[in-house]
Amino acid sequence: MNVFQVAVLGVVCSLVLALIRRERPEMGVMLSLAAGAFILMLVAPRAVGIMLVFKDAAERAGVGSTYLGVALKVLGIAYVVDFAADLCRDAGEENLASRVELAGKILILVAALPVIEGVFQLIQSLLS
Repeated sequence: MNVFQVAVLGVVCSLVLALIRRERPEMGVMLSLAAGAFILMLVAPRAVGIMLVFKDAAERAGVGSTYLGVALKVLGIAYVVDFAADLCRDAGEENLASRVELAGKILILVAALPVIEGVFQLIQSLLS
């Protein structure tokens, strides 16, 4: 699936959602979630290819699998949190969206702790 197909699908879903929200606003969030999940499922096979490229590049660069795992985990958290916050905004819950984003930032920091610890150890060894 190329970018134009995804864009057209997104626009068509948005138009259908706009029509449905006029008659049944409560269905809008559910249908938006379903449409978003469907689009993600269409592009998911490409994500596997991206992960394999990252893994190969990390192996060639001699970077440990820990760092690659952290990077992929952080990326995953960022995408999921962004998607969830957008859904909260679609439902008119701006405050909840902000809290979801804050929680995501904290979870990213927690996931990145092994890398942060490695940087501090490197600095300490350079200073010794």
